[in-house]
Amino acid sequence: MEIHNKSGGKGASEPERPRPSIHFLGRTIFDHVLLKLKAIRNSDLESTLRFLNYKQSCSLMFYLEHFIRKNQDIELALRSVLYILGSYQKQLIFDSAIMHPVLKSIWLHMRAHFKKDKDTIGMNVAALERLTKAVSE
Repeated sequence: MEIHNKSGGKGASEPERPRPSIHFLGRTIFDHVLLKLKAIRNSDLESTLRFLNYKQSCSLMFYLEHFIRKNQDIELALRSVLYILGSYQKQLIFDSAIMHPVLKSIWLHMRAHFKKDKDTIGMNVAALERLTKAVSE
């Protein structure tokens, strides 16, 4: 026997299931946030992020960490992260208990990403040096 509360949900301890929003058009929240970030012109990104308060910026950092972890639009995500870090540096230091896991994840994934790029660039430079040596002989 199920007990229904006034709002139509089952039982008093179970919250109602969220209804899908028509605004997402079948996308996940991560896809929706990324779509909205991509809609901002590159030249206007910092101006747009300036309007976010600290709490909104921390929420955005959660999504940006997801994009970096999944290697989605790394440049856009990193530009946004760097702007937020520069803007809210003091608050992030004082609020480090909450933001530390997100910031550490961003750091670890970006370090791994750039190490891979650094290795690729190193291989390309070595190949170019060998080519120039072979051409000069």
